[in-house]
Amino acid sequence: MKKKRFISIFIQGVFTVSILILLSCESTQVKLDPPTGDCEYSFLNEPISFCGFDLDKVPYCIDCPDEEGKLGTYNILIDQPDDAYAESVPLRPTVLAVHGYAPNSADPKDPYAGLFLPSMRNNFCQYGYSVATLEYRQDIKGFSNPVCDISTVEVIKTHYRAIQDLRKAINVLYQNPVEYGIDIDNLFLLGNSQGAMTILNGMLATDEIEWLETFPVEYQNIKEDLGPWEPRRPIKGIIAIAGPLYSLDLLDSGDDIPLFLGHGVCDSTVPYKTGTYFGCNTDITVHGAYEIACRANQLNKPYSLHSVNGLGHDWTDEKNNEIVIRIRKWIKDQIVCDTPHSEEFTTEANEMQCVSTSTSVQDCQ
Repeated sequence: MKKKRFISIFIQGVFTVSILILLSCESTQVKLDPPTGDCEYSFLNEPISFCGFDLDKVPYCIDCPDEEGKLGTYNILIDQPDDAYAESVPLRPTVLAVHGYAPNSADPKDPYAGLFLPSMRNNFCQYGYSVATLEYRQDIKGFSNPVCDISTVEVIKTHYRAIQDLRKAINVLYQNPVEYGIDIDNLFLLGNSQGAMTILNGMLATDEIEWLETFPVEYQNIKEDLGPWEPRRPIKGIIAIAGPLYSLDLLDSGDDIPLFLGHGVCDSTVPYKTGTYFGCNTDITVHGAYEIACRANQLNKPYSLHSVNGLGHDWTDEKNNEIVIRIRKWIKDQIVCDTPHSEEFTTEANEMQCVSTSTSVQDCQ
């Protein structure tokens, strides 16, 4: 009974957060925000009601072997807003979302991208953005209970494949963005949990060699087993919710990607500061939003840190609603229409208790 409860909590904690912010789709009067600065777009401050009717399913990884060696095809699911500005603004800022981990149990092999798509439509497409979700090889070979018994090398292999898929997908988008209504110069990546790990490590690591060098020597043959990554392409911003970076050195002086970082202070799955997944006894440590923000501050790089006291890995609807509004504001006001700057927000939740800790970057060690 105890084991069943543990696995249930794990799945709920890691997967529920990947079904971010399911808001109702209401038809309201469209209002335009006036352009500011160098912004060439007319952003919507009220949702429109024309999303979800023109889905593009773009294969990017064909006959790719999963964790068990089974071949499959993985797609980018893309949707564009259909509104009065479709002809005058055919290319829109785009948010590509990478969901969190959940054990696969059905075909298609990765059904969670489709489950993630409605929330992306409601929260971004209806406000004038093109949106996309990523099917990717996200399962762990030998997933078991207790979680700490899972092979660490299989976790790292899964994360390697996830980054491999992300980079391949981005390169496909770069090949023909006009067909999908994407302004490739304003491409944002949004991820939570494992998805946030994927975008943080995949975009801050120069290549697979730099990433693998952050691990002990026994992990260095992973590239030989799984193949190389495709080249890193420029993106406009990273939005990472409850996700870790394997090494803070991956964020260096040459990285100029603005970071939006959200994390529950009481997260026991992915540490808010530095630790191990689930607190497991392993030599592989990871760094959460607070430490990433500290590193960005040290390098004088822009970050937006959103800490939630009393919140773990599983975000509540209320906190999801708050964070998505801040994400849209950050994209529009700081990145697309103006210059990004560093900022910090600390809010409260009553979900759980944990040891009190500072959420101010001024207290970084």
